[in-house]
Amino acid sequence: EGLYSNSTKFTLCMAICGNAGGHCWLSFELKKGTTIYDTISFLHDMMNNLGKGNQPVHHTFLCDNLLSHMNALVCHVVHQGGHSLLFCPPYKPRNGPIKYVFNHLQHELLIRLHKIMNQQELEAAIYS
Repeated sequence: EGLYSNSTKFTLCMAICGNAGGHCWLSFELKKGTTIYDTISFLHDMMNNLGKGNQPVHHTFLCDNLLSHMNALVCHVVHQGGHSLLFCPPYKPRNGPIKYVFNHLQHELLIRLHKIMNQQELEAAIYS
């Protein structure tokens, strides 16, 4: 146990819209791993904020191959919302832009690691 021990686990769910606005959705929780139900809850929150206005908008979600993303229930939720899923080829991170975003976030957090002393500061660094 210590300030930077591995005993505390956090989960970060993230989605980035590829349009000019580049909207980003984040969910940060003190827990280990992402379940199917976490993914569905995150998708519901995100889809409730998509296409607000007069015209419904169809989106294609580019996903990595995390098991919770590939679950039939998750796919059903996305399709019921009028959207579609596209999965990145396994072991081809250059085809998954979200990998670049996560790598950049990890790099930025490593630079600031000596300044982050608690969960609130970690969360602030992620959202900044």
